[in-house]
Amino acid sequence: FGTLHINDDLYQLGADSISAMRIVNMLNEKYSISIAMSDILITPKLSDFAALLEKEYLSGEATNTNIKTPEITKASPVIKDYYTVSSPQKRMFYLWHLSHDSTLYNLSIGAPINREISLEKLQVAFDKLVQDNESMRTSFKSIDDTLYQVIRDKVDTTIYYEDHSEQSIDNLDYVNNLMAKSIHSYDLEKAPLFRLHLFRFKDNNSFIYLDIHHIISDGTSLGIFFQSLMT
Repeated sequence: FGTLHINDDLYQLGADSISAMRIVNMLNEKYSISIAMSDILITPKLSDFAALLEKEYLSGEATNTNIKTPEITKASPVIKDYYTVSSPQKRMFYLWHLSHDSTLYNLSIGAPINREISLEKLQVAFDKLVQDNESMRTSFKSIDDTLYQVIRDKVDTTIYYEDHSEQSIDNLDYVNNLMAKSIHSYDLEKAPLFRLHLFRFKDNNSFIYLDIHHIISDGTSLGIFFQSLMT
């Protein structure tokens, strides 16, 4: 972007959804926080975005959902497969009850691949990663006014495949529109709380895009999961 000013607007500078995603992923990795894509979308002005980061993520008093989800622990040996939840997870669950169609707490990550990706091989790799990661098989259930995580043995891991081979992967407006359409609202009481998309473009290029609810992942964990999938 060249020289930036505190009052600059990212989108007026020519940033797009892919650029925003890269900024979010970089900040999450550097500071071990969990900025959502929605944060940068609603505060594209650098001064506003910096103020949001300071208040919600970087200050010692920050209490928002940037707090990393703690390691899952047993809630009670009496309730099989039910686990305790963190305070941020409770907050997100109850906010979801107010607006089931909200995508405010969605996290997303994607990457272009300059080769054709085998849907079958990608499905095998994705199935294994989901099976190895309990958080990806998690949903939520309220019992007697107490919220629990429920870990499923198996969940639907269908990859959403779309053929756009008439389009160039360099058409950023087209790619951005595909990503925007792929952001999905989730029923937090029903796993899975994610969707993996594979888009095929002209000249055997591909684009992999993962959309997931923040209640089961933070930015750092999502990056690690996605990197494992890509390798």
